[in-house]
Amino acid sequence: MTTLIQKQSLRQSLSPQQVIQANILQLNISVLEKKILDELESNPLLESSVTEDESVEGLDDLESEVEYDQDPDEFEPSNIYDNKNFQNREIPIRDKLDFIEGLGFQQLDAYKFNNWQRDVAEEILWNLDENGYLAVDIVLIADRYERTDKEVLSVLEKIQQLDPPGIAARDIQECLKIQLIDKQDTTIFLYCYEIILMILQIIVMRKLKKN
Repeated sequence: MTTLIQKQSLRQSLSPQQVIQANILQLNISVLEKKILDELESNPLLESSVTEDESVEGLDDLESEVEYDQDPDEFEPSNIYDNKNFQNREIPIRDKLDFIEGLGFQQLDAYKFNNWQRDVAEEILWNLDENGYLAVDIVLIADRYERTDKEVLSVLEKIQQLDPPGIAARDIQECLKIQLIDKQDTTIFLYCYEIILMILQIIVMRKLKKN
């Protein structure tokens, strides 16, 4: 008797825009700003709406950050979210590791934390990795000090406003967002965000045309 066996498999794939967005979020904000400014200077048309037929040059350096598979509909780069990619990148807060024992604790005094908040704040600082990111989940910190996740998060958000902005961020996306908000200008923040989205769309269109 013949037995029919049906197998199912799940395969996660990323769209072209998701792949490019992931790589752009890994860039140092100063590098990203330079790329955007350089592109605006060399391409005045970027200040107006961009159509599919408009040719954009000068994005080769940015595009080279992304490796594409043969099929444009299924991008599965194995190294997009690999932590090794971050080791050789310039991190804005990497050169301020002495911040923890020195300036970091001094800045905490400005917040007038109560006892448990101060303990949690110091715990967060001592759990920063070599790049300045928070290396533990706030759930673990909350459990250790018998506090809620929301209470620990409120302390974390204050620490993230210390100098340098973005210290204790939980990932590169959060770090960039904090640094942009630190500009204290909503207009600039929205403008930069729109430019990034526009560049993503342009790169995706060019890559799809090549394929």
